[in-house]
Amino acid sequence: MLTGDTLFAELPEPLLAFNRGGEIYCAFNLSDAPQQFAASECTALVSQDTEQVGSTLKLGPNGFFIGRI
Repeated sequence: MLTGDTLFAELPEPLLAFNRGGEIYCAFNLSDAPQQFAASECTALVSQDTEQVGSTLKLGPNGFFIGRI
């Protein structure tokens, strides 16, 4: 994640998601309530309280997802 452009997804608060270098996708739920949104399918590298169902990413309270596109 040291090189490449960062492209932020347009998501409502309290969600933060971005694509780094066209290879890594990161998503964070910055709230204490579960959240879900449409996201590109990718392979999880590390996550916490996360479920990926097709193109829907579900993040639990303060959950996060880091995956390879």
